This record gives sequence, structure tokens and C-alpha cells, in this order.
Amino acid sequence: MQAVHETLRPAPDAGAHKGAVPWLRVLRVHRIGANYSMTWSFAGPGRALFRLAEVAGETVVVWLRVGNHGIYDS
Repeated sequence: MQAVHETLRPAPDAGAHKGAVPWLRVLRVHRIGANYSMTWSFAGPGRALFRLAEVAGETVVVWLRVGNHGIYDS
């Protein structure tokens, strides 16, 4: 929760997904097709797949999977 609210959430607000600013390296965000992957911890559950969407003119995070490295399976 802390990684999301303090580190991830400000990035799309600043335009990281549009290249205006870089994603913070601590989250290790990268593209996987139309989605994004982030890793905030290797100790367990610390990975997530998400998509960004526009809702009423605001960029929102749509969570697809959260867990460990197994989220990349299937």
C-alpha cells in the first residue's frame, strides 16, 4: 500500500506513462504489451500487473494481478 500511494500514484499524475517524467526506478516499472509490470519487493508478494485508464479526465490504475513472480504465468 505504501509503495502504491507514495511512489506509484504520483507517477501517472506527473505523466510518466506519456514519457513526460521517468518512472521511479525503485518500482522497476516496465511495459508488457498494453499493460505495465512493477516490482517493489523480492521478499514476497511484491509484483503487480496493471493498466492505466482515463476516467473523467483522470488517469487511474486498474490492477490486473498482484502477487509473486507467478503472476506472469498465463
